[in-house]
Amino acid sequence: MDHLTGLLTDELLRFLFRGVTELIIKVAPRDFADNVVHALYERAGRSGYWKAVRFGVRALWSACKDALSMHRPHPLAAIDWENALASSPGVDAAPLKSEIPVLRGRKYFKFSDIQAAITRDSAARAGGYWLFPTTGALGYEKTSNIPVAALPLQCGGTAGALTVAVFVAENEGPRLVGVIQQGDKQQVFFVDNTLHVATPVRDEDEPNCSWRRTRVARYGISSSDGVSKIGEHVITTVRFNRIYGNAIKRQQRTASTQVA
Repeated sequence: MDHLTGLLTDELLRFLFRGVTELIIKVAPRDFADNVVHALYERAGRSGYWKAVRFGVRALWSACKDALSMHRPHPLAAIDWENALASSPGVDAAPLKSEIPVLRGRKYFKFSDIQAAITRDSAARAGGYWLFPTTGALGYEKTSNIPVAALPLQCGGTAGALTVAVFVAENEGPRLVGVIQQGDKQQVFFVDNTLHVATPVRDEDEPNCSWRRTRVARYGISSSDGVSKIGEHVITTVRFNRIYGNAIKRQQRTASTQVA
């Protein structure tokens, strides 16, 4: 009898495992789903179906929350970010003389009294131009569910975005809560309701335009405490594009639609 019960339990867990993996494939972006399902099969072989099912349910719940957040109207979707940046305390805005046509007459936003979450330069040197709306990311903070906007500001040169301005939604409108200076060419996106920032990790033989490794850091956002880094890892750029590429493209398309 115990043997029969064990067989039935094992078969039920296999059935639940297959159901969870099939739902993840349907709900999550393809590249993300492929990696999660692969990890689930590895966990099932290593630790058994019960632990794999528990891990899979958490992954499925995160994928569902991401999918829902992409379809509901975001409170910060229709903001004039140049005005929001210019009116934020601790931010100075002024047109700078530039030989680059796209920058002529555009405001350069300098953060003179903002604490950077992680700083490559002194916080007083944080700043940039708000040029490309589709490079920003809109999401919801995981623990408090507050609406968040992350805006990469371009330095005006080949280093790309050196500063990311982070806003939260309040009754009066968007409020600047901090900046992130993780490195050059910063990319921002949300996964599992957590703000992610990606930057190159270059070896000495790698040029400015190409790198084999990428640093991916996760940030917590709070209305009271601002921006804080909660973890990071370095992966190959090929793996980064495979895991996060679809999420970044999908959020850029959403941002483009909301801007229009």
